[in-house]
Amino acid sequence: GRREYNSVWFWDRRGLGTVRLFGPGELERDLGPTKLGPDALSFNSALWRERLGSTSRAVKVALLDQKLVAGIGNLYASEILHVAGIDPHRTADSLRSAEVKRLAAAVRSVLEMAIQHEGSTLGDGTYRNALNQSGRYQNEHRVYMRDGESCSTCGRGRVARIVQAQRSTFFCTKCQK
Repeated sequence: GRREYNSVWFWDRRGLGTVRLFGPGELERDLGPTKLGPDALSFNSALWRERLGSTSRAVKVALLDQKLVAGIGNLYASEILHVAGIDPHRTADSLRSAEVKRLAAAVRSVLEMAIQHEGSTLGDGTYRNALNQSGRYQNEHRVYMRDGESCSTCGRGRVARIVQAQRSTFFCTKCQK
């Protein structure tokens, strides 16, 4: 008979990940809508307004909540807020309609560009694609890991680093309001 060989490779130098194998139907049960929100790229402005309007947490912290919205990690949350011109200190429910629209557009543009560039490989080399190649989106970062540098967007502010929910947040002190 024919033999099939399958393999799974998992490299987690930072120790933040886990691997679980699911049988038929188990994934939907264990990671259904109560545990994992809709994918960030499936959102429109109305869904963003609904989701963000329901929490008074800082907008950066809300973006990291995988139950609220799935698929936005720490690095991308800082970049998204920068592109949208939103201060990460702001509470999610304080965003005005125009800001939510800018945020929705920024999520799409940042995540699509990151996918196109096959992710971000930082100095520690922890991210590699399936062919063991580095991503290229790190070359596009505007604020992430650029604390102390002048802002490449407005040229007037400096990139600052703060800690929110035990994670580093990077933002421009001038162009993010």
